[in-house]
Amino acid sequence: MHKKGRPLLYVNQPEFPEIKPVMQHYFQAPSSQEKTPVKKTKVQPLGYVEEVELEKPLKENETVKEKSFMFKELKPFKKMTLQEKVDYLLSFEGRKAPFQCRFIKDDGSEISGVVTRRDHQKILIRTLKGEEADLNKNDLVDIQIY
Repeated sequence: MHKKGRPLLYVNQPEFPEIKPVMQHYFQAPSSQEKTPVKKTKVQPLGYVEEVELEKPLKENETVKEKSFMFKELKPFKKMTLQEKVDYLLSFEGRKAPFQCRFIKDDGSEISGVVTRRDHQKILIRTLKGEEADLNKNDLVDIQIY
C-alpha cells in the first residue's frame, strides 16, 4: 500500500524569474534643415532613342503637340557591322559603357577594356589594368563583348 500525499514520481521544476524585454524609449528625428535642391544635368538620350512629336486633335481646328520618346529596334551586337559597333559603343561616351569589350586589331593583337572617348580617328580605351590605350579606327578588325 502506498501513502497518500506527494506523488511517487515528482520532477522538480525550478521557478524562473520573469524577464522584461528592453524596449526603445527614445528616438531622434532627423533635423529639419532644408536641403538644397540638386541640379540634375540633362543628359542627351542615347542613339537608339528617338524623340517624336505627336499631334492630337482636341476640338475642331485645335491640335496639341506632344513630345514622346520611342525606341529604335537594335540589331544584336554580333550582327552589327564594325562601324555600327563603334558608333554604338561611342554613344555611351561620357558615361560608363555597359560592357567590357575585346578590340581585335588587324595585326592579331587584342586590347580588352571599356571605351572612354574618341578623338577623330582614335578611340581611347581604359584597359582592365586601368591604363589608357589609343586605338586607330582603321586598325580595328572586330569588337567582341565579354
